Amino acid sequence: MADFAQTTMLVRSAQGGDRQALDSLFARYLPRVRRIVAARMGRSLRELTAEDDIVQESLLDAFRAITAHSLSNEGAFRHWLARCVENNVRDGRRRADVVARVRLLDPREGATDGPVALAAAGPTPSENAAADELDPRLERALLALRDEHREVVVLRLLCEMTFAEIATTMGHPNEATARSWFARAMRKLRAGMET
Repeated sequence: MADFAQTTMLVRSAQGGDRQALDSLFARYLPRVRRIVAARMGRSLRELTAEDDIVQESLLDAFRAITAHSLSNEGAFRHWLARCVENNVRDGRRRADVVARVRLLDPREGATDGPVALAAAGPTPSENAAADELDPRLERALLALRDEHREVVVLRLLCEMTFAEIATTMGHPNEATARSWFARAMRKLRAGMET
């Protein structure tokens, strides 16, 4: 719990403009949030790399928008952060799909009238993603799970929620139901890794 108390202090400092606190929050949560979002979207981390700028911007926005409710406990906080980022990644993909369709209709295909983006300093999105990647067998098995099974695994192992929190989040009647869903999902995950 001391870790979460430190997170709460870092959030408050970051919201007050402390850049070092914000950097600490990114170091603490960005890798895990990437894994959670990729798993929930049924994609590998490598596939999510294209949206890494959106992931980072969304996480920054989430840190700025944190309320007391989203800071109730560590598991709920990770879940909330990942949902914020996941929603923005989905929105970004929808916008990119629209732009791609418009480009197909544009007779000036290949025109470069728009602004040119300069490369950012620091590691590239692919370098960041490579450092965060799951074991390929685990990732394949996780992505092969049904959505409900993947979600219970994500909430338990990546968000580190208790079974009571998982039951509430997933709308299960009680902790025992969440436990049985998790056990079933883990059996399927292990079986998927053996193939």
